[in-house]
Amino acid sequence: MLAAMRLFPPTAAAAPFARLAAIGLALAAAACGNEPVAAPGAAHEEATPGNEPHGTELFGSALTRDVAFVAFDDLIADPDAFAGETIQTAGVVRANCNKRGCWMEVRSPANAASPGLTVRFVDYSFFIPLDSRGAEVKVQGETSIQILDPDEVADLVSEGYDSGVALPDGSAKVLTFVATGVEMTGR
Repeated sequence: MLAAMRLFPPTAAAAPFARLAAIGLALAAAACGNEPVAAPGAAHEEATPGNEPHGTELFGSALTRDVAFVAFDDLIADPDAFAGETIQTAGVVRANCNKRGCWMEVRSPANAASPGLTVRFVDYSFFIPLDSRGAEVKVQGETSIQILDPDEVADLVSEGYDSGVALPDGSAKVLTFVATGVEMTGR
């Protein structure tokens, strides 16, 4: 299974992440054969007009109290610190799969221009609604770090993605987030 991916350079600074969101979305879209309707950004994350807001909705397993909560901005700023851990974090849905709801890109709740994190759902055991853009979410899942080899990075670059994400040897580090549960409000 292709996991949710967040490419990042070796620095802990959050600023370089802004150009990397497209790669995580591209990898997620490729996995489901679907691309997002619009490029990520604050102007595209509004909930679908005409929909009445729902209360808190649960997708997947219930979030548990014994799992550490990590602020979204802290996760993005220092992903190595949380690799291999099951955590909770919260944000706003910037974009989502519009075919099945099999992934979503989440951004900081405090900054619409923040880097995004692509979230997928464990074993495709649940999906989110297709009209989730703009909703607030709290997610629980496992993070991990993996390395894409130079050929995988080259394939992404050949599809038009920013080559600035590659490390000097041509590889790239990836933060993955696979959610076991999602609480969603404001959809």
